[in-house]
Amino acid sequence: MGRGKRFTPQLFRKWKEDGRGTGTGTDYRPFHQVRRSDPASRGRSHLMGNTWSDRKSHLLSDGEKLGLIFIQQMPDLEDCLEQFPLSVESHRPFLSQFDIGVPYGFFQGTQAISESLNIRHPKVYGGGESSYWQMTTDFAVVFRDGSGKRNVLAVSVKESLPKSKRDGEKFKIEREYWKQEEHRWILFVKSDVPLAVRLNVTAISTWTSGRPWLPREALDRTQALLSNESELLIAPCLELIQKEFKVALGTAQECFWQSIWSGRIPVDLSRDLFRGAPLIRIEFSQFKAFNPIWSGVSAWPA
Repeated sequence: MGRGKRFTPQLFRKWKEDGRGTGTGTDYRPFHQVRRSDPASRGRSHLMGNTWSDRKSHLLSDGEKLGLIFIQQMPDLEDCLEQFPLSVESHRPFLSQFDIGVPYGFFQGTQAISESLNIRHPKVYGGGESSYWQMTTDFAVVFRDGSGKRNVLAVSVKESLPKSKRDGEKFKIEREYWKQEEHRWILFVKSDVPLAVRLNVTAISTWTSGRPWLPREALDRTQALLSNESELLIAPCLELIQKEFKVALGTAQECFWQSIWSGRIPVDLSRDLFRGAPLIRIEFSQFKAFNPIWSGVSAWPA
């Protein structure tokens, strides 16, 4: 992203005219993008493959990269729209772009919400103009629940927990935007995740993120194969998978780590998984708790 470039009303207007913030799946165009022509983000930017589309996700910080890794662990994930723009004016339901059967209606935009909360709406200035700042949510996650119903989880990401009153005011606007549609909003803070967990999930993502997953049957077979192993040592487990399934090492690694990441073989992620010691099996509920996004845990009070 370009250094020295600034956000202006004219730039936001051009992005909207170009269709940024519209579409779903492979056709989605993030509002903020990792491009040299875009103003620079404060964090380190990434273009990262994902499991639900053929496009790359535009991530503006290491925290967003970790967040996307955690999001890809969620079962029945359908879509994830990063850098999603929140409408300033009244708008149709978010899920109407996924399902024409969503009841017709309109919800308040960020301008009306800020007024109802008695909070000053952020603004942008430049070129002799001023306009309302285009607020965004870092991730709008679309997934199916156990009954097959579509659900939305809105996720904002920070490297560390903000402490300023102004940050809190903007969070209130964003949270209310999603709450009015009965969608959850959570704040994910990278520094809240223990370092060992961060290192482990980042390493595991080599075999679990940015690519289609193996068929469920392959992961179920891996789970059954390793269910009687008294010690989960990585090298022997990979050798066993190669031998039994007659696959190459790369495929064996995908079978092993995707079975772990999906919770079929839940292990303790707070321990160094790559030091040569056996992996420690734990209960699924304990394993899921390592992922605050999947668990729906917010760093911001309700």
